[in-house]
Amino acid sequence: MHDHTKIKQFILYTAFGVLIGTTPIAANVTDNLSGPIKQLLGSREMLTDESAYSSAPANAKINYLEKRIVELQDKVDALKQIIESK
Repeated sequence: MHDHTKIKQFILYTAFGVLIGTTPIAANVTDNLSGPIKQLLGSREMLTDESAYSSAPANAKINYLEKRIVELQDKVDALKQIIESK
């Protein structure tokens, strides 16, 4: 095989792989993990509080941080309104 044929094949395969790897797929996702991975990640709906944060699974930590970010954004918005009203 000639070098230019190998290059064309490589480009074709790479483009095909990129397209497959980046195509969004919509689906109803359920937690079907088991074993150590499930223990590490936890359920997607799992919650935690500040006192149990350090030992909580990853998804619980993410949910906690998302909640805190929303609370902080609300406080920032309230402060902006106070500053703008003066």
